[in-house]
Amino acid sequence: NVGEAAIGIKQGPGPILISKNTIHGYRSTTTGQDASGASGESISVINQASGVTISKNHFYDNQKHLVFWVGNNNTDTQPDRNSVVHNNIFGELASPSATEGDIPVAVAMGRVRNIKVYNNTFSSQYGDEIYLLRMGSANSVELYNNAFYNGRIHIGEESRVDLLANNNTWAQVTTKNSPYTVYSD
Repeated sequence: NVGEAAIGIKQGPGPILISKNTIHGYRSTTTGQDASGASGESISVINQASGVTISKNHFYDNQKHLVFWVGNNNTDTQPDRNSVVHNNIFGELASPSATEGDIPVAVAMGRVRNIKVYNNTFSSQYGDEIYLLRMGSANSVELYNNAFYNGRIHIGEESRVDLLANNNTWAQVTTKNSPYTVYSD
């Protein structure tokens, strides 16, 4: 069935390594399923999870490839994830028409801090109908040596506080329906 997550990391500290996997086919939980209500992410890092390394994986056909979020059981308003995401391929997301109004996103970060994202490839055929990267209230984030191709990028103003973004490639990237412009190296 659809729904839930391939991997849900809720505790730490690590080290926790997720490496050399192919993850695909995750969608939001639908009414009547025996599931907890996941939103179609293939990997979620939430609650007290920290010290996570996500490396050399291939993601495709998910509603959300990778999510770093505060989680429901975390009292810290911006937990320190102390996590690294490198050398992954974030391929095609689920079709926007198949996700019932929830815009697909490759990597989402919200209300977290201390994440390094480097040497990854992000690509899509759907252009500005999906997000390659979406950050809101994420601080102490490093983005370097990534390739972003054909999609939306949203880096909220509150996420630019401690943002380091160097040597990324941005091609056919838009900021449609975003009040902020894409961060440029």
